[in-house]
Amino acid sequence: MGIIVRFIVKSILEKKFRAFIIVFSIAISAALFFACSGLSGTISSMYENQIKMQTGEADIIIQPDEDSPSGTFKIKSEPIDGISYITGSIAASGSYKLSEDQSEKYNIKTENLIVRGFNIDELDKLNPVNFSQVARNKDFEGNFIILSKIFADKYGYSVGDRIDIKINGRDKILTVYGISRPTGIFQHNPQSDTMTAVMPMDTIASIRNVRGRVQTAFVVIEEGVDIKSAIATLEKLYPRYRVSEPFSADELRQYMQFIVVPMFMMTSMVLFISIFIIYSTFKVITTERLPVIGTFRSIGATRKMTDVVLIGESLTYGVVGGIVGDILGIGVLYLIAKIMAADPYNGQMNVSIKFGIGHLAASFLLAICVALISSWRPISKASKIPIKDLVLNNTEIKSKKQKMEKICRNNHAFAIVIIASCCS
Repeated sequence: MGIIVRFIVKSILEKKFRAFIIVFSIAISAALFFACSGLSGTISSMYENQIKMQTGEADIIIQPDEDSPSGTFKIKSEPIDGISYITGSIAASGSYKLSEDQSEKYNIKTENLIVRGFNIDELDKLNPVNFSQVARNKDFEGNFIILSKIFADKYGYSVGDRIDIKINGRDKILTVYGISRPTGIFQHNPQSDTMTAVMPMDTIASIRNVRGRVQTAFVVIEEGVDIKSAIATLEKLYPRYRVSEPFSADELRQYMQFIVVPMFMMTSMVLFISIFIIYSTFKVITTERLPVIGTFRSIGATRKMTDVVLIGESLTYGVVGGIVGDILGIGVLYLIAKIMAADPYNGQMNVSIKFGIGHLAASFLLAICVALISSWRPISKASKIPIKDLVLNNTEIKSKKQKMEKICRNNHAFAIVIIASCCS
């Protein structure tokens, strides 16, 4: 048995390119399967994180829609069962006029802003501001404003500086209360032409003449409360406004189908090509091994022993291909996520891939199954050849050896081109 194993190992090492073709085929199939299985969770997580940057801890959002009587509404003051707290926000358009030097430097005349009104204590609970600078011992009220660090660094503002911003067509001289790092509601999309700033709720409400009202309400429910029942309760209290989760899991799943299904179709095609490559290669391998198998069989080796060794060779390819496929799959998943995160309208989202041990194990098992299934028929056919024919070299497979090698080489080249085109 040891002699046979050493012979097989030596044969594998001698045929390095053939071994590479088999491992490559298995690894590509496993990598694409891994990427497909982890893609849904990865993309969903990315979009959820992107939305939570703006909505913070909110479980439910209340907003006006086309059927609402007004673009603003009052938050009910009475306690609601299952609701931890509700906080509101008002947004207004703003613009900052650049100086002549700044205008020449950045080739723009004004910087667009989205000025959002919040009560700072409520904002700290909902979506805390990550201050790099902040005024001390001063209440956030009146004509204060919190700027993004990107904006402040770009135009040279610090805490306590005065800044002239036009809000809803009215010029306002404001004092910089704080500078926020670009996280949470201050997250900046590089390809967007607007930045976010925050002012006290009452100040924005006065500018828009909607004191006591909000444009958007963020609802945080108590732990253990069913979100659907909470939505039903709020729909009764705000009957003509849209009450919904920040993002719909059903809509996200439907969107993911347009991405995942084509990926699985491509993976299936690559999988069949890989099986064909391995099947063709093992036909050549078994053809080459027939004289040696006959020799070993004639000196006492059983059919089961020779079959186990050939299957062991196939299993080795599967294990190596599975390990390489898992490693390659992580890279493929990251690459796909990176491409999906490139939004031409909102800029590049943060990329973080999401997968578990189950995804790695499934891809590894797929690689082993592909290797064993693809090689089983050639091994089985070689095993059925009588020992007499093996010793006398009187086999149908042998007569076709050169033809099979030629076909196999052509198939390898053709299949590699198809796999490469599928992956690209």
